[in-house]
Amino acid sequence: MPPRHPASNFAIPAMELVRIDRTSLDEADRTFVVSAGFDLAPLRTSIQTLGLLQPPLVRQRPDGRGQIIAGWQRFLVLQELAWPTIPVFLVPPETTPQWCLLASLHDNALGRGFNPLEAAAMCQRLLALFPQEVVLRDHLPKLGLPPSPTILQHHLALLTLEEPWQELAARRRLSVIAGARLSQWPVADRQALLPWFQTLPLSHSKQLDFLAYLTTLSRRHHTAAAFWLAQPELAGPLQDPALTPTAKDRLLWETLRRWLFPRLSQARQTAQDHLKALGVWQHPHIRLQPSPAFEDASWRLELRFETPDQLARQARQLQDLADRPELAALCQL
Repeated sequence: MPPRHPASNFAIPAMELVRIDRTSLDEADRTFVVSAGFDLAPLRTSIQTLGLLQPPLVRQRPDGRGQIIAGWQRFLVLQELAWPTIPVFLVPPETTPQWCLLASLHDNALGRGFNPLEAAAMCQRLLALFPQEVVLRDHLPKLGLPPSPTILQHHLALLTLEEPWQELAARRRLSVIAGARLSQWPVADRQALLPWFQTLPLSHSKQLDFLAYLTTLSRRHHTAAAFWLAQPELAGPLQDPALTPTAKDRLLWETLRRWLFPRLSQARQTAQDHLKALGVWQHPHIRLQPSPAFEDASWRLELRFETPDQLARQARQLQDLADRPELAALCQL
């Protein structure tokens, strides 16, 4: 009798290393394949240089075709290189789907790991074969995830997004939490938002802020997120080839904050104008700072000096500023 897996109580199949015809593998059968967003170049270089170091794992189907369990990317490279036959580890047709899926899970977990989209696909397939409590307790840690139902649901939500969003998740350009929140958005709003995520290297926190700002604007004005994204103040800079991604990012946040916090934005602009008139805007030695959100009329003064003479000159400059109407206007913001 073959040995049995102690936790899942299924038989561990007999396995043999054989060489099979490459065309006998069914490349359309991706029952146990979750690979997405990968670059074959490093693996191709490795195989061309050293040969195939780890054969794919294949289950022989009842119809005689081979079903790839692990090693999908290795198979793709060998297909590109036109190897007529491939060495594989072969397990028999009666091998259970549970064993095959766990073999795929462990093979990738011990190798290159999983990107967020691959982890989501693996979670979905695990849930089709195992109870959720088993997936949470035993399998999510193999994916590098905490055993949290919320984390599980966030990953599953990625699979409801359109293909371009899934590609961003696979490339780690879309965070899992942002993707989960986007899954609740109307399709039209997601389509309108996509160019920003494809163009700008938004960090996890900026992604969440972007979604939160658009959601707040939409609720406040009873409009769709797509309405705001189509405004020239946002759409124009994004489509301007003369602007760098950094400049586009800066203009994006300036515009969003101006729309979301109009009074605060106006106060900051007015303060900047007065400081420029006073000659102390971005001054190397004198710095005037308002309270964080202009919640009161107080200002903080910072001085930098190296000698008593420098301090004396700055004191005289400050005395001159005290008589300027722009300084009085600053205190009234």
